[in-house]
Amino acid sequence: MLLALILLLGLTQASEHDEARRLQRQHAVLWEPYGAWLIHVPDLGGNPFDVVATATFEHAASGERRTTPLFHAGDDWWEFRFTGERTGTWTFGTRSDVDALDGWHGEVVVEPNPDPAAEGFLTTAGRHFAAAIDEEGTLAARTYNVYMNPVFTELLDDYPTDGDALVRAADEMLDEVEAHGFDAMFVIVLNSWFSFGARPYTDHDSENPSLVTFAVLETLILRAHARGLSVHIWAWGDEERRWTPIGVGGINGVADRRLQRYIAARLGPLPGWTMSYGFDLEEWVTPDEVRSWADYLHEHMGWPHLLMAREAHEGVRADGRVFDMGDEKLDVFSTDERPEDDFFDTALALQAGADVPLFFERRFLHTRDDVWDMDTTRRALWQFTLGGGTGAVWGRLFVDGPPYPEPEHLRTHRAFWKERLGLDLTVAARMGGVAEGYLLRNPEGTRAVFYVEATAQVPFDVAEAAGPHTAVAVDTRASYQEIDLGVVAAGEHVWSAPYESDWAVAIGGF
Repeated sequence: MLLALILLLGLTQASEHDEARRLQRQHAVLWEPYGAWLIHVPDLGGNPFDVVATATFEHAASGERRTTPLFHAGDDWWEFRFTGERTGTWTFGTRSDVDALDGWHGEVVVEPNPDPAAEGFLTTAGRHFAAAIDEEGTLAARTYNVYMNPVFTELLDDYPTDGDALVRAADEMLDEVEAHGFDAMFVIVLNSWFSFGARPYTDHDSENPSLVTFAVLETLILRAHARGLSVHIWAWGDEERRWTPIGVGGINGVADRRLQRYIAARLGPLPGWTMSYGFDLEEWVTPDEVRSWADYLHEHMGWPHLLMAREAHEGVRADGRVFDMGDEKLDVFSTDERPEDDFFDTALALQAGADVPLFFERRFLHTRDDVWDMDTTRRALWQFTLGGGTGAVWGRLFVDGPPYPEPEHLRTHRAFWKERLGLDLTVAARMGGVAEGYLLRNPEGTRAVFYVEATAQVPFDVAEAAGPHTAVAVDTRASYQEIDLGVVAAGEHVWSAPYESDWAVAIGGF
């Protein structure tokens, strides 16, 4: 099934008699996933998912290269895709031991993105999540908070496969993500990787990737990316329920590697997704096996995607088992911790042992453990962000969990931080004085964010060297609205808010 969003760029019959396998010149848009070059090869024989072929794109002006695998698209078709990260002309050519897939070439012209809010692939910058905001690779810090709704859709096979129904379901879920002020939607795949609808490996006998599954994933990713959102994928689950690849030839076995190459080829060129290996990893997989999985994916993907594996630290699991990546973290440090208070301190303590972003994946679901009410959720969001830009998975409780009663409070968090979470805001500290709070500030003191809870007296200060600066305050327990505090001089200040609440004050030009 081809997605309506994926344009068919070149449809070419390959044969021995093709002398100049040139595909038609095409035009793309910066950072937008573009198209499907299709090559028809009848009667190839063997397992088509084991065919090795690549397309290498080279930017004419800079010499930058991207190499991506071709993938089997069903019947006798092979396909490859591209996302341009620089404007200008890119030339490409294919290579394969299969003659019918070798030597195809052409060019694609990447034009500026007309959307001023468009960004590149999600990546990292030190302990921050970040995204490119220009084609020179300038990075801006970003929040990364994921929303799940198991009442509606949690597992991939909860989605319909019919094109129109799938688009409607994807958009409905993404509406929820935006309504709650989060950055990504959540989905679990399990053995649907091999057979759509299969959760345990005992439910299928396939050793090839499922074309249906990838068509559904593509739809979710493309619909999310078009709205400036992402999809966070849990690849696997736990072995207790057989939600792993162990029964399909083993971890990183022949079938698993075949799947990994297919993920790299079919999803790798598409921006707008991150992937975590699974959950309860201490039950069934070793850190070295997970590192091998991540290394293999990165080796075959032509574009960067953030991979992670949820660590269970000593004392977290009741059975005492541990899954610890040690000093060799993946792209993101994912943790099984689920603190019930001291969110800021927990984030700082965990970050002390890593130089990559921190991400809490043990799902902070509304009403879970009788802890996660509206206030706790909102405060944890703010404290995690003040504690260095930490992200997490949030959402509704399993089966029949109630919705968040005041989602507009969560939207305020995203609106406030959209242009304020600078990469240079690396100084994280507690504040004292009339009200205890939290602080992020750049080294020069020209920009800072102060956050306090349950008070009407909000302390903040302006660095002497920075001089006078504008200041705005935001009530984090309300719909987003800035209160203009005017220009404030260097020195310590206490702002008397109109009422008691949880307040954030931003100083300086963001």
